[in-house]
Amino acid sequence: MAESTAIYLYGRLADPPGQTTLVRRAMVATLGCAGLRNTELCDLDLDDLVFAHRKIRVTDSKTPAGVREVAMTPRLLEELLSYRATIDVVGQGAPAFPTGRGTRRDKDNVNARVLKPALRRADELRRERSLPPLPAGVTVHTLRRT
Repeated sequence: MAESTAIYLYGRLADPPGQTTLVRRAMVATLGCAGLRNTELCDLDLDDLVFAHRKIRVTDSKTPAGVREVAMTPRLLEELLSYRATIDVVGQGAPAFPTGRGTRRDKDNVNARVLKPALRRADELRRERSLPPLPAGVTVHTLRRT
């Protein structure tokens, strides 16, 4: 682990977020920083997050060209490492971002339980800073373009 990552993680110990918060943060960061499709995110296994090479392996995609390796940005790497540190040892083929019951998410779950709350929270923070709300119609697909 890089020194900067260790410092970052140490700084977060003062107010450690819960597992639910970390998994959702990691999912939104993956969607925004890696440009994955909603279904690609849902199909990721924990083994597809290759921290040593800072890559995400997309092994199942809508198109053959979508099967690829995506580089993790430094910001995404930090989020995913924080999230990974909370996970106990899991078996091969375990979903990277499971539900509270440990099952694989689907696109509707990501939309309703992850993206919509994140957008509401972002708008709250923007309002506190006297900024206009995010544009209407932000979707998971919108995040592919960030």
